Order: sequence, then C-alpha cells, then structure tokens
Amino acid sequence: MIRDILTDIVAHTSPVGFVNAKIVSDKKETTIQSVAKDVMLEAVTHFPVNEFKGTFGLPNLSILNLLLKNPEYKENPKIDLITDQTDNKLKSIYFQNEDQDYSNNYHLMSTEVVNSLINFEFSGPDYDIEFEPNLNSIQRLKSQQTIHSGEILFQTKLEKSNLIVSIGGVSSVHIGNFVFQPNVKGKLKNIFNWPIQEVISILLTDGDKSIKISDHGLMLITVDSGLVIYNYILAAQSK
Repeated sequence: MIRDILTDIVAHTSPVGFVNAKIVSDKKETTIQSVAKDVMLEAVTHFPVNEFKGTFGLPNLSILNLLLKNPEYKENPKIDLITDQTDNKLKSIYFQNEDQDYSNNYHLMSTEVVNSLINFEFSGPDYDIEFEPNLNSIQRLKSQQTIHSGEILFQTKLEKSNLIVSIGGVSSVHIGNFVFQPNVKGKLKNIFNWPIQEVISILLTDGDKSIKISDHGLMLITVDSGLVIYNYILAAQSK
C-alpha cells in the first residue's frame, strides 16, 4: 500500500513541476498539498493512509521518483516509514532491496519546515462552466503546443457553447485554434490565458478528469487516480 500511494503522489506532482509536498494525516483522512510557480495542489486520498501520521513533508520529489523506479526495488523491496523515537514523528523512508545489499534512506521534512514552505487555505469561487475533457482534446492541445513550441500560454473563450482554445501570436505571428470542448453548459464571458505546459502535464496524468473555469479567472482541474483525488488550481495570466 505505501509504495502504491507514494508512486501515485509522485506521478501526479513531479511532472507538473511540484518540488515538495506536504502530508497531513490522521485516522479520518490524509491530505496532500503543494505549490509550484503557476499552480497549487490540494488532494485527499480515498482512504486514510495508516502508515502516514501527523504533518510532514516529502522533499525533492524527483529523488523520491527515482527511488520508487529504481530496478533494485522492483521485486519485493522493503519500504518502511521510520519514526523518531524521541518525539514519535516520522523522519524518513527506508528502502532496501530483496537481497538486503542495497538501500537508501529518504529523509522527510519536519512539520515546522514543511509548514514554512507550504501553508495555504483555498476557498474557490463558484465555477461557471464544468466538463470532462476527452483524450482526443488533450492530444489536440498537445499537438498545438508542439506546433507553437515557443508559446507558454494558451487562451480559452466560450463561443456558441464551444470552448475554443487559441495558441500563438506572441512569440510568432502564427496562431492555432481548435474546439477543445463542444456543447459546454453554462456561460463564460471573459477570455483567459493559462500556462500551457502545466495544464498539459496535469491532463496527461492518469485518472478521471474534470475541468471547471470561473469568470473570475480561476481554473480547477480535478484528477481522480482511484487512490487520490487531486485538485489543481490555476490562475489566469496576462499575455
């Protein structure tokens, strides 16, 4: 269980650009928070993770990702959460291979340290449109990004119930447009710009996805991996 949940967390944070993650866990629920340059994350596991307790941080998620993918730990590894006997708080994750001749100790961030790095409460607005993006739309967005590789933002606007995405016109004169989502219910008056790399990275993670956009300039992408419900919050940007 612990390997599965750690792998799931890393797969839904590191590719998006999150460096660290904050875990808060008790008998009722386990939550995950993180902050990157253009996106915030609030997540909750479907069931409390019994191995987690209290508040601690997962630092340098790229290293944790490498440990979890290390071939030495592919078959029957030992992965234990180590508790500091002096204060009964989690201090590290110990990795050992099946032959017990290869090991790593991944040090966790203390409550004080992780709270100084990640500490926010988010109360979102009422969202004006909501839909479930399909794989074809995600691939079309990725294709447009490849064509307009110099662009860092894409634009959304709602026209006749179709959510139109536009990319380009900043780093070059070329512009691409396509219908990202047809038959959208609700109204969206404003045109917004969003960070393309972060949105694509989120949409390429595994899980069931939904997107909400507010006329106040906020986008909420929810990804349910089956183990964790991840809520990614993005603010519209100036072009």
